Amino acid sequence: PPFAGGRRSHASESHCQRGSIANRALRGGVFAGKRMQGHMGPRRVTVSNLEIAQIVPEKNLLLIRGAIPSHNGALVEIHEQVQRLDADVVIYDGNLSPAQGQTLEKALGVMVLDRTQLILSIFSRNAHTREARLQVELAHLNYMLPRVVGMWAHLDRERGGIAGSKGAGEKQIDIDRTLIRNRIAHLRKDLRQVSQERSTQKKSRSN
Repeated sequence: PPFAGGRRSHASESHCQRGSIANRALRGGVFAGKRMQGHMGPRRVTVSNLEIAQIVPEKNLLLIRGAIPSHNGALVEIHEQVQRLDADVVIYDGNLSPAQGQTLEKALGVMVLDRTQLILSIFSRNAHTREARLQVELAHLNYMLPRVVGMWAHLDRERGGIAGSKGAGEKQIDIDRTLIRNRIAHLRKDLRQVSQERSTQKKSRSN
């Protein structure tokens, strides 16, 4: 969703893409319970105690569960399996820290969603009232705020930087954080207004 003034942060650009992934996950039978499941196909492997399963009929969607390995050798093996199974999205059955999510996406070369991101995507898909849409967007932005670090790091690596000065990536992170915080404040104000309107309507009906 757009931010106030028509500007978007990098964190919001994949909103439609996440919605599409939510649809694919639902078609594949993945659900956010105590243990995420799915119509798992016969193509499944175990790498460093991490189970990797292909979801049917969404064969380019992988569900992985287990402890995320920290050593590069295991990440290389997982990347090889992702390529072998021709996956374009990996869903992790658990919650990832910002650093873990960035490490996995960099190592695997595909979009990685954790349990919380998938739940928010599914809630967004099913949010039909204005209040529900506001609540889902607020939850998503609160989730994304600590995760904008690293999204623009490639700019600093590509352009280099002067010691003691902010690089292009760091400046863009500051811009994104400001946009997200402003949007969060705006959403909270809108939700208070919706709550007040509902309270007024309830009083009117009771009179």
